[in-house]
Amino acid sequence: NQAPTTYLETLANLFKANVGTGCFAMADAIRNSGIVLGPIATITIAAICIMCMHALLRGAEYVMIANNLSSRPDFAETVELCFANSKRERLRKYAKFMKSFCNISICITQMGFCCVYFIFVAQSVKMILDYYGFIFDLEWVVTLVLIPIWLSSLVRKLKKIGNF
Repeated sequence: NQAPTTYLETLANLFKANVGTGCFAMADAIRNSGIVLGPIATITIAAICIMCMHALLRGAEYVMIANNLSSRPDFAETVELCFANSKRERLRKYAKFMKSFCNISICITQMGFCCVYFIFVAQSVKMILDYYGFIFDLEWVVTLVLIPIWLSSLVRKLKKIGNF
């Protein structure tokens, strides 16, 4: 039975997810947004995302200590507990909604990451297949790529991924 991921391991995994996808999508992002505005906007958005993740990780640690929890709460639980224990009465009633909103936001973000990876990997595989004379539509290649990527998503412990 492995120990839960540490603060630094969790932050590193989140950073790798953001930076990894950003590297794959960088050329297309710059092409569509411009050589001047593109890098500035990309760095600004990346900084905001990392700052928000860092705040949630630090908040989870604070919430765990403040509420005498045995383990650090996940992102959504952290948001819920922050709203539920707010000094402002008006915010307390939104605790359950904000927990759901946080989970939905994380799912949308992760789907965005996955879309970049799927398209990047599928386009690369399609180029290789085309070179060797196997002509397929990109949609079919995306479907074929889905299977191994989906299987890799079944890894339940981040520490196992970090060992590679």
